[in-house]
Parts: sequence; structure tokens; C-alpha cells
Amino acid sequence: MKDTPKYLAIAEKLKHEIETGEYQPNDQLPKEFDLARSYNVSRITVRNAMKELESQGLIYRIQGAGTYVKERNLMHATVDSNQLELINLKKYKLKLLDFEVGQVIPKITEALNVQPYDIVYTIKRAAVATNKQLVAFQKICIPAKVIQGLNMEMMESSIYPLIQQKLNVKPAKATREISLVHAD
Repeated sequence: MKDTPKYLAIAEKLKHEIETGEYQPNDQLPKEFDLARSYNVSRITVRNAMKELESQGLIYRIQGAGTYVKERNLMHATVDSNQLELINLKKYKLKLLDFEVGQVIPKITEALNVQPYDIVYTIKRAAVATNKQLVAFQKICIPAKVIQGLNMEMMESSIYPLIQQKLNVKPAKATREISLVHAD
């Protein structure tokens, strides 16, 4: 009977370390060269193990910067401009928690398709139901070069009508990453 390929064994070991919390979300994994040396295999074997982990959605790579652990329990949804009203939060009160303007982590830079030195609005809001129960926490990142002139007062309501009406910009699509977390 044939043994398990080395790259799959390495991928399983790293997967176990990720799942047990040895590597946390957004932690950088060791460089391919270092992993190859520690497992006494070639870099190609390690590269194949990384491709396996990437295909399983456990890691992401940033060229020239390294390989990182992905956040778990993420779902991606892309909607076109005709569906934007379906995802607004009209039935909830939005409470602004934080509003920052500056640079962001590499994962967000990559997702927004901006340069590391580009300025991004980072808005953190809570959606609260009429019974004052927290329904959702939002972290919204918008490149300043795409939409200019956002301010804190604008963030207390749904962002899509704001962008369309006040800034006269009609988004072609919106991409959301949703993580499901049980809160106490």
C-alpha cells in the first residue's frame, strides 16, 4: 500500500496546528524555506502543501509578504446594485462605534485591491434591534480614492443610499465577508 504523499502529511500537520489554535487567524506561517528545512523536504513539497491548505480555505498568501492563516467561519457574498436594498439595515438602529481614516492590514488591502499606502475609511458599527439587543457588528472598509468626503455623521444610517444620494455614486457591486460568532 502506498504511503501518504509528504506534501499531504505536511498540510495535515499544519491544518491541525491551525485548527487547535497554535496559529491564530492572520498569523504569519513560517517561510517555505524554513518549513522545508524543519520537515527535511524540498521547497516544492512545502509549496504543494501550502497550495493544499489554500484550496481548503485555511490560508491566504500575499506575494512578497508571506502566508497567513485565514479567519474561520467566513462566508462571501457579492450582490449587484439592484440587490443592495435587500441587505440594508433599515429595521435596525445603527450605532457608530469607531470611524478611522488611514492604512489597513494587508488582508484588507488585498481584498479592496488597493496599495498598502492607500488611505481607507474603516467604520465600525453596531446594529441594534428595537428591543435593544445587539444583532450585528459591522466593520466596513472603503477606499478613500473611490469615495471621498465620508464623515462620522453619515455613518448612522444605511451606507448604500448615502453613497448614492449624498455622494452621487452608484456602486456596481458590494462584497461582504460575514463571520458567524456566538456572543454571550
